[in-house]
Amino acid sequence: MADSVTEWFEQNEKNVIAVHCKGGKGRTGTMISVALLKSGVCQTAT
Repeated sequence: MADSVTEWFEQNEKNVIAVHCKGGKGRTGTMISVALLKSGVCQTAT
């Protein structure tokens, strides 16, 4: 899934995604963190 998100962002700078899970904490935060790391926006998870 993270690869799909990265590819989507690289296709067009105006592309956006929405991430949601039932609790809105664990899976959402993990997915956003992975996307930021893979895209190079963040260098570390801390």
